[in-house]
Amino acid sequence: MATLDRVPPQSLESERALLGALLLKPDAIRRIAREVIDIAHAVGCKCDIDVETMISDSKNLTIKPSIVRDLDNGRPMELDAIFTVPMEFGKMFGVQTPMLELFVTLMKLRAKAAKNQRT
Repeated sequence: MATLDRVPPQSLESERALLGALLLKPDAIRRIAREVIDIAHAVGCKCDIDVETMISDSKNLTIKPSIVRDLDNGRPMELDAIFTVPMEFGKMFGVQTPMLELFVTLMKLRAKAAKNQRT
């Protein structure tokens, strides 16, 4: 996973486009969801989420998710609680999470870039 000691020289628009492109790909969302479900199973949780329904339902959201509103409003995002902790559980239980790791890295870079632009 990438280190976050410095923000790459891309513009916020470029970073937003890369992250957005990842999240607009249903296959990427399916892979991240599958990794999270695998983590839940590894730690002993029953997880019977229908990923296709989740993806379909997300297209009909009328409000932005709180993590996106936090980013838009310059507030700290809850990346650790929502994404990093499950990823760490995956590591502890031997679950491979390449897509989740990529997503977390991109989100942290995006958050750091936004913070640096505000200061």
